[in-house]
Amino acid sequence: MKSVQDENRRRKLAVVELALQSGIIDRVSRVLSATYLLHVESLTLVDDAEELLKEHGLMVGRLITLSKKLNIAYNDFFEEFGKLIPREKIEQWEADYAKFDEMFRAFAELDDEFKPNVENIDVVAIEKKYNVKLKRKDG
Repeated sequence: MKSVQDENRRRKLAVVELALQSGIIDRVSRVLSATYLLHVESLTLVDDAEELLKEHGLMVGRLITLSKKLNIAYNDFFEEFGKLIPREKIEQWEADYAKFDEMFRAFAELDDEFKPNVENIDVVAIEKKYNVKLKRKDG
C-alpha cells in the first residue's frame, strides 16, 4: 500500500515538473490572470451600474443576488486555481489591473465623470403621464 501511495506521489511530482518545463503552468497562469482581470473589471462595472441604479431608484434585487453568487463562484474557482499561479505573478496583478481598467474604460467609452443629462426632462409631464409624484434632487 505504501509503495502505491509513494508511486502516486512521485507520478504527481513528475507531471507537475513536466508542466513547469513545458510552459503549461506559465500559460495557465497567464490565462487565469487574464480571466481574473476580466472578472474584477466585470464586478467593478456591475458595482458602477448598481450605484447608478440605486441613486435613481431603479435597483433590482435579483441583480444583487446574482452578482453575489457569481462573485462567490469566482472566488472559489480562483482560490483553487490560484495554487498554480506563482506568487510573483499575483503581485504583478495590481499594476496589470490598473492598466487594463484604464484601457478597457477608454475602449468602452466609460468616463469616470458621468452626469445624467437632466436639463431637458419635463418632470411635471412625466408625473402627469403616470399620475405619480417623483422625488427630486433639487428639493
